[in-house]
Amino acid sequence: MDELSIERAAIVGNSFGGDVALCAALVAPDRVWALVPCSARAPRIGPFSELEAAWEAEEAALQRGDIDAAVNAVVDAWTLPDASKALHERVASAQRCCSCRRSADG
Repeated sequence: MDELSIERAAIVGNSFGGDVALCAALVAPDRVWALVPCSARAPRIGPFSELEAAWEAEEAALQRGDIDAAVNAVVDAWTLPDASKALHERVASAQRCCSCRRSADG
């Protein structure tokens, strides 16, 4: 915001971005005129153990170069078991792109 000479802004964030938006509002409340945290946790409250386990499984899979296992860990964490096959495939496709980028970045 400083770099763009923005004094105050509406901050919107989804999921982890919602966490970041909440933290930004806590750190600099005078710079935020509106806040929209979507699917965010309460500040300073850690993720659910299931989510931490999924992140750990994803990271371990990426470390050993197993993109499929990394994708499956995320898809399993973010979709319900009875979700449609099309939804699973859509989430997996998006996650595969992210996992491949993370894996390439080292």
